[in-house]
Amino acid sequence: MNIRPHIIILGVSLGIMIAGSVIGNALEAFRIITADSIGPKTIVVLKIIYFALFCLMAFSAVPLFVRAFIVLQRRIGNAGLFLIRWLSAHEQAVVWCFWGIFALGLCMIFILARDEVLSQLK
Repeated sequence: MNIRPHIIILGVSLGIMIAGSVIGNALEAFRIITADSIGPKTIVVLKIIYFALFCLMAFSAVPLFVRAFIVLQRRIGNAGLFLIRWLSAHEQAVVWCFWGIFALGLCMIFILARDEVLSQLK
């Protein structure tokens, strides 16, 4: 599994979140924009954008953490253990399982919070 795209996605999404927060706070500090001037629908859209960026960041962090765990376990001398050998051989499957658990959780959140989200968009 190639880790480079996940590093790029993680860095870009984190950078956009930080830059957006800094710029938004600066614009609010200089009273160029306020919560009243942009409206509640724009605030909801911004929350959705930040949530999407957070999800991108979380999903791209999984392969990095799995790989880091395997590499560090090998460095401390646990490369011969069954679990570490199994994780090394099935690294991509483990990542897909974590992503599946994350996706299942997102589906549950959207199902349970659908009415609240839709009421804010009206």
